[in-house]
Amino acid sequence: MVLPSYHCVAGQQRLVILPPMKNLGVSELVGDIYEAALEPKLWPSILERIADSVRATTTTFSMHDTTTRFGALLGNVRADPSFSQLYDAYYHRVNPHVQRLSKVLAVGELGVGQMVISDQEMLECEYYNDFLKGQGVFHIAGGLIARDGSLSYAFATLRPRGKGEFFIRELAPLQTILPHLARAARVSKELNASAHVLQSFASLPIGLILVDRQGRLVLANQQAEEILNRKDGLTLSAQGQLVAHKPKNLLPAKLFEAIGTSLGKSLHAGGDVLVERPSGKTPYRLSIMPLRVSNFVSDWKQAAAAIFVSDPDAEPNLDSKFLQQHYGVTRKEAAVASLLVQGLDLDQICDRLGVKKTTVRTQIRSLMDKLDAGRQVELVLKLSRIGNGLSSGGETPRKP
Repeated sequence: MVLPSYHCVAGQQRLVILPPMKNLGVSELVGDIYEAALEPKLWPSILERIADSVRATTTTFSMHDTTTRFGALLGNVRADPSFSQLYDAYYHRVNPHVQRLSKVLAVGELGVGQMVISDQEMLECEYYNDFLKGQGVFHIAGGLIARDGSLSYAFATLRPRGKGEFFIRELAPLQTILPHLARAARVSKELNASAHVLQSFASLPIGLILVDRQGRLVLANQQAEEILNRKDGLTLSAQGQLVAHKPKNLLPAKLFEAIGTSLGKSLHAGGDVLVERPSGKTPYRLSIMPLRVSNFVSDWKQAAAAIFVSDPDAEPNLDSKFLQQHYGVTRKEAAVASLLVQGLDLDQICDRLGVKKTTVRTQIRSLMDKLDAGRQVELVLKLSRIGNGLSSGGETPRKP
């Protein structure tokens, strides 16, 4: 589907439909985006190539909360190291693009700065004079890649005033890759991936199934094998292809669209499928993503698509090693985290572990910091999502 994009000329907003890109370079970039979803160290080179495709000098990923007015740059290239620090500390609060574009753009739509602020107003505002000007950039184009309640995740490219504003025809590459950026970013959060996924394939807190170009099973991790063995809505055919109880046709359709992208024959971004279960339990949620594995180990070479399976009804099962590896949590903090998810209060945790309340309070505060949780209830919610292989809260792992 071709998404609409906007452009502003002389204060008038126009809706323009761009033709789909058929450039082989864009197709290759799409493949690399999905590879970066599983190998995060590739993202900087991806962002640089995106900047080059529209004659931009800087590319950024950012997150903003419209309720708390908190904002942060999650990644950027070709910018001074102070760029992110200054933005996170203050300038996200006075960014006119965030304040205004988020009100007129839907997820998957592109926009330019002139949609919401004239060049003259931009030249007079604090955000440009005290922040962007020092970075040598003025014009901006970008779009929303995800929205979760009050949280929004945006992608933007910026360039100097002397290079002129962004025009619609220039943005065709961005419009083509925007849905793929959205899916890759979502999958990265599904995996809670702060390192190469191969290093933690078996212990991922979500089912992961890899299939070849015929849709046949190549690999499945332990979580996925347990789901398949239940035969409660998801099974394998005699040919080794994944079969859904209901809906029967949507899964193969989405899967082969994704495989086509992996083979360079299309630019579909995969999709999500809810699979009903004969047991009557909450449907499985499947997220299907194209997969290019040219740089991976031989066991993955045949894979053409990845299917991430989460079971909303599964009991939280926190893997201590996973928490330690991806969040920098200590062994003792992981023990406290496991008991919190089980519903134990402070006194019960102290009794179970044989430690003082002050010790547990310190460990809980440390967990809140490492998982970016403002309150204990938010911490428990995030831990539960990790245990269930869900990421609807948008949590991103980090190491201290």
